[in-house]
Amino acid sequence: MTIPFVQPECPQRVLLIKPSSLGDLVTAMPVLRGLRRSFPQARISWLVSRSLAELIAHDRDLDETILFDRQGLANWWRSPRAGWALWALRRRLRTGRFDWVIDLQGLF
Repeated sequence: MTIPFVQPECPQRVLLIKPSSLGDLVTAMPVLRGLRRSFPQARISWLVSRSLAELIAHDRDLDETILFDRQGLANWWRSPRAGWALWALRRRLRTGRFDWVIDLQGLF
């Protein structure tokens, strides 16, 4: 039995997850370029740490940066403020209704 190849639909909303280190962020940039070239009409967002957001915020291939404060959310169960921040991030990601989520971090 042969399983037919099914062409995936063109995504309308894509989320890249690569929140931390500078070197890893730079090596992940070709993924952004490839996505934009393949899906020029897609809205592409990137979940990134606050400290690195400025490096990609003005990239012409990126539509949106979503800030992630890894240090601030590390002890969310101890701090009501961090708990609310985590809840807000969760809500933001859910309301994004992303068709594709690409985890370039590999730790989630």
